[in-house]
Amino acid sequence: MPQFTRLAISISAVTLLSLSALAATPRRHASPAPYNVKITGVVLDATTNKPVASVDVTIVNSKTKAATDAEGKFSMTALGGYSVGVEAARSGYTSQTKTVTATHDTTVNFTLTPTATATVREVNGTTTQVDVESLKLAYLVPFSGYVSSSTGNFCLADGNVTHPNISEISKLIGPATPQSVSKCCNFPIMSMQVVFKSGQTQTVYFVDSCFGNEVDVLGREHNTGQFVYFNLTNVAEVTLP
Repeated sequence: MPQFTRLAISISAVTLLSLSALAATPRRHASPAPYNVKITGVVLDATTNKPVASVDVTIVNSKTKAATDAEGKFSMTALGGYSVGVEAARSGYTSQTKTVTATHDTTVNFTLTPTATATVREVNGTTTQVDVESLKLAYLVPFSGYVSSSTGNFCLADGNVTHPNISEISKLIGPATPQSVSKCCNFPIMSMQVVFKSGQTQTVYFVDSCFGNEVDVLGREHNTGQFVYFNLTNVAEVTLP
């Protein structure tokens, strides 16, 4: 075979192999540039149709979140091009999640169903509805702030200490008054009557008040979403559902 013919055949073979390799290589498409979208909306109370403040609105499985203002409105930025879950949650309400296709700026609104509230009645007759999930017993440490818990730190007249969960309590009957109970404390200690959901009523003494600490209940005021504090010496009754 002439040398020229052999060279032509070799070049053709190499060309065919190159074309086959190119055909076998998958084509890569450039990924679209990331972009942000704005998610806005409003959260309303399903019973009153009024705006709900201080609701945490979160993109599920992310750190992106926003809180509703006094008008129930929120706004946050999310990565565009994806379907995301958006959750609205706050004490005093059943949380709700909606799926949003975030390909462009979008609006998602929520209507939350309220849950039961506790009623705090002060000695002056003022009543406040407080989200049960947020209600805690607390004591004020000077210069440090509040120490709060969902369990009581009570001493009984026989000197025994008990720690009931607030969910076991039906009523706190006040106002809290100082008593001398040597089995519980060497100093005057604040006392109230507690009605338990079991039907039992007991006089309890707040161990945390033994050294003069102010004892309180605190929680989120249902209508405004703000946290409020009540000195138990000013509280006539706390009624739990």
